[in-house]
Amino acid sequence: MSFFYLWYLACSEREKVEKMDEKRRINMAQEKALESMDYILDYHAAPDFVEVVGRAGGDTVTVRVYNDGSKYER
Repeated sequence: MSFFYLWYLACSEREKVEKMDEKRRINMAQEKALESMDYILDYHAAPDFVEVVGRAGGDTVTVRVYNDGSKYER
């Protein structure tokens, strides 16, 4: 096997793990945001936080959940 083929396999495996980690972070943030929301309208995943937009009691609420678990609403 060539070096580049092994490097490609290692890079693709790392990307799979990163995508899985991002999906897990999004799911955790949505679960945390649903504690105060009726349902979720949209989300945005950034490297250090996940922002979830949803409805709570007729109002639109934005919750930003950081990787350390802290949660900020507006």
